[in-house]
Amino acid sequence: MVTNPAQPGPAADSLGSSPSSPTALPPKTSERLLLEAWPQVVKAGGHEEGGLQRLLCTSAGRAQLARFVAERHPGAAIACVYQDDYLVKLARAEVGNSSPPNLSIVCQADLVAAEHRPETAIDVAALPLSSQGDGELAREQLQQCYGALRLGGRLLAATDNPRDTWLAEQLTTLAGRPKRSETAEGAVYVVERGEGPVRMRNFDCEFAFRDAGRLFQVVSRAGVFSHRRIDPGARRLLDAMEIADGDRVLDIGCGWGPVALAAAARGPQVAVEAFDSNARAVECTRQNAERNGLAAQIVVRLESDGRTDRPGEFDVAIGNPPYYADFRIAELFIYSAARALRPGGRLTMVTKTPERYFETLPRDFTEITAEEVKGYAVVKAERRG
Repeated sequence: MVTNPAQPGPAADSLGSSPSSPTALPPKTSERLLLEAWPQVVKAGGHEEGGLQRLLCTSAGRAQLARFVAERHPGAAIACVYQDDYLVKLARAEVGNSSPPNLSIVCQADLVAAEHRPETAIDVAALPLSSQGDGELAREQLQQCYGALRLGGRLLAATDNPRDTWLAEQLTTLAGRPKRSETAEGAVYVVERGEGPVRMRNFDCEFAFRDAGRLFQVVSRAGVFSHRRIDPGARRLLDAMEIADGDRVLDIGCGWGPVALAAAARGPQVAVEAFDSNARAVECTRQNAERNGLAAQIVVRLESDGRTDRPGEFDVAIGNPPYYADFRIAELFIYSAARALRPGGRLTMVTKTPERYFETLPRDFTEITAEEVKGYAVVKAERRG
C-alpha cells in the first residue's frame, strides 16, 4: 500500500475538496498554484469559448483542480487520474452527487492509458508536484503527459518549492525552456507541445532476488514501494514466514510482489491472494507472477479497504505496513488479517514499533510474539477461535 509522492496518502494534511465548497480544506500548495494560474492559462490558450476539449491532470488532494475546470468548461472532457485507490475514493466522496458530468476520477497505473490514440490528444495536462516527491515518478509523468498533448497543447507543472531548479531542468530537457511564474510558495511552469517525437525514457527496473534457494526475476516501477530493490522489512518477512503446501495465504499491501512470489513458490498447492491500493504495484505483482510461472497460484487485486471475498478461509496473513499515518494503516492491515484468517490462522508482520501491536492484536489474536531481527521486529500471532 503505497502512495504517489505527488499525491499524499491517508496521513497527509490539507486533503481538501473543490474550491467551490466554503468549508473545504484548502488544496495542497502546488495544486492551489495551478488553480490560481488557470485564468491566465485559459486566456493564453483561447479556451474561453469552448476551446478546451480535453484536460488531463492528477491531484495532490481531492481533485480540486479537475472539478474547478469541469465546472467552468462543461463541454470539455476532464480526467483526474490517481495511482492510489484510496485517494480515488476520497476524491469521489468529496465530490459526491455534485460531480460535474464531464469529470472522470479514475485509478490506473499510468496517467496516460496504454490505448491512448492521437485522435484523443489532450489540450492541457496539469501536474501538481511536491518537492518531497519521487523524482523518477515525476519525470515519467511529465513525459507521459507531454507526449499525449496535441500539437500546440500545453503542459502545466507546479511545485511547492519557490527556489526550484529541478523541475525547470526536467521541462527544459523535455520540451525546451518553459515559461515560469512564481510566488513565495512555489512556481508554475508552462511548455507547449512542439513537433517531433518525444523521447520516452523507461524508468522500470528489472532485477532478481533469491528466497529458499529459488531465484526470482522481477520488475518494479517508479512510485511503487521499494522500487529497484527488495525492502529489508520484506526480506525479514521472507525469512520468518512459515508456509506449508496447501496453505491459503493473504499478502496485505503486496507492493511489487516479493512476499506473494516467495509464498507461492513454497509449494505447488499454495494459493496466494495479494492486494494493494496502488494500481502500479498491482500491475507489477501480476507481471512478476507471470514472469516466474506462478500466475496460476497468485490472484492480485486493487484494494484499499483491506477486504477479501473469502473471509475466514485463509491460513496465513502477511504484511509489511508503512510507518506513516500514526499506525492507522497498520491497524487496517491487522483488521484485514483478522477478517481473512480462519480460527488458528497465523499472522506474520514486520515493524519497528512492536509495542503498538501488543496493544492492538489481543482483540482478535492470541499467542502474540515479537522477535528482533536486524533492526526490525517480526510479530507473530494466531487468530482467536
